[in-house]
Amino acid sequence: MVHFLKYWFPPIAYAGLIFFLSSRQLPQMPVSIPYFDKPVHLVEYAILAMLLYRTFMNSVRVRKSAAALSIVLTILYGFSDELHQFYVPGRQISEWDFLFDTIGAAVDVLIMRRLFTTKTQSTQR
Repeated sequence: MVHFLKYWFPPIAYAGLIFFLSSRQLPQMPVSIPYFDKPVHLVEYAILAMLLYRTFMNSVRVRKSAAALSIVLTILYGFSDELHQFYVPGRQISEWDFLFDTIGAAVDVLIMRRLFTTKTQSTQR
């Protein structure tokens, strides 16, 4: 139970937060800033990917596939989130949002993998 709360609960709760926020109509902005939401998507899905990567790196059975699993699951969740938004009034499917979700996930996991590998190598010396 402690392992679940420490490693699995954070990505599940964060995915729930994304779903909740995606279920709400977007507020009207007083000034329209083009592409303002793209960095938000990038960071939002980078955080989800980071939480999943942390979870998989602490699961002995899938540690070797942690990067791939984190990226694939985050991309699938981003895709499902875009489909979900199709049914939310005032929201729409955006291939650009999905692209930025994917970029955020991939770049974050590659950075985390590099940091984790470097950290592991330095502690083994």
